[in-house]
Amino acid sequence: MKLSSRVARKTAGQLWIDAGVSIESVSKILGHANIKTTQKAYVKVTEKRIELELKKTGFWE
Repeated sequence: MKLSSRVARKTAGQLWIDAGVSIESVSKILGHANIKTTQKAYVKVTEKRIELELKKTGFWE
């Protein structure tokens, strides 16, 4: 299977967001002119994302 640059960017963007990198930083790293592009393409509410957010607040151990 060939890895296209589109797939690599999508994977990297999603991994960064899941790891807690801010949407603003991901947007700049990927070179998006508008943050809405990043939000639409990369931000999904996943169980992993919810867990990370709750851990930040101390409500998840």
